[in-house]
Amino acid sequence: MNRITSTAGRFLCFVMLAGMLAPDAGAVSATGGTITNLGLHKIHTFTTNGTLTVTSGGEVEYLIVGGGGGGGYAGNGGGGGGGGGFRTGRVSVTSGSNYTITVGAGGAVDASGSPSSAFGIEGAGGGRGAPYTGAAGTGGSGGGGSRDGAQPGAAGNTPSTTPAQGYAGGTSDTTGGNYWRGGSGGGGADGAGLNGGGDQSSSGEFAGDGGPGRASSISGSEVYYAGGGGGDNSGNADAAKKGDGGIGGGGYGGTSVAGGSPHTNAENGTANRGGGGGGGQEGRTQAGSGGSGIVIIRYLTVGGGIVDADGDGMSDDWENTYLGGTNASSGTAGEDYDGDGFCDLHEYIAGTDPTLPGSLLKIADVTHDTGDGYVFQWPSAPGKVY
Repeated sequence: MNRITSTAGRFLCFVMLAGMLAPDAGAVSATGGTITNLGLHKIHTFTTNGTLTVTSGGEVEYLIVGGGGGGGYAGNGGGGGGGGGFRTGRVSVTSGSNYTITVGAGGAVDASGSPSSAFGIEGAGGGRGAPYTGAAGTGGSGGGGSRDGAQPGAAGNTPSTTPAQGYAGGTSDTTGGNYWRGGSGGGGADGAGLNGGGDQSSSGEFAGDGGPGRASSISGSEVYYAGGGGGDNSGNADAAKKGDGGIGGGGYGGTSVAGGSPHTNAENGTANRGGGGGGGQEGRTQAGSGGSGIVIIRYLTVGGGIVDADGDGMSDDWENTYLGGTNASSGTAGEDYDGDGFCDLHEYIAGTDPTLPGSLLKIADVTHDTGDGYVFQWPSAPGKVY
């Protein structure tokens, strides 16, 4: 039982609520990028190059996404750009160290994206979509192949990582002929770009969609990154046959009616999502450039060094011991395993037992001390600072 004394003239309001505990001595502390606080986590978001300066070391989570590849343009219709490489994981940082953060630029039309990096880990730039006159680019995800199968799609996950940082671009289907075959989609972080194709008629041409990007909740909400760009369709303007961008910032491909109008330019990949740009056709529909990458770093401001794979602010060991698994509670205010009015996350912070209704942090007694002072008493847990 702890005790604190306060005089009436300097009355101490001691009400223990979430987040009022002193940070653990082992918690990570750093500066750099745009900093936001979400519950027990601090998040550093880098949308441009910068430095993470660590004053207190420990384990951090990271998301690194390379810049997306630009869509193919030169010649008779190109493929979509590949999404930037998607890398995520955990790494230990050292007190007193400065870590260089590089955010890759998206590729211009007919150019691959640039890599993003942090802690010696790199998310490769997305490969360029193939122009009709040149090869698609390899990269985090590969660029899509050009119209009519003139150039095939390129490989993703280059250089190779485990798990894969991206997938290959599609290659237009030329079964039965190689005319009026749409450009193919660039690869995405979570799947390959789709193949374009057609039936040898302008009305039958269709472009391939960009491959899907991958979701991350490191920012506090679910966001998709590194979608591939869609391929070009120069045969018709049918919306159902357009090369859509992959979820995660991929741009759609251009469309145009053979020998006429309307013409719709391709879309750029989304900035700071690492999306690939859509494919276009020289002299008719402008191709899209790739979207820039991003680096996000997150860590707990209490409980330095704990393993918290589901990111709910509670150690996995603690959840397994008391709650029977990491999926029993997500740390939100309404989740209270023992129904004592003190939610599971607060029980974890305070060091109380979430399965015992009588085990919670609260003022147990207030008494008038000698003179004009008061004595507050509350139960405590070993190793906790209140």
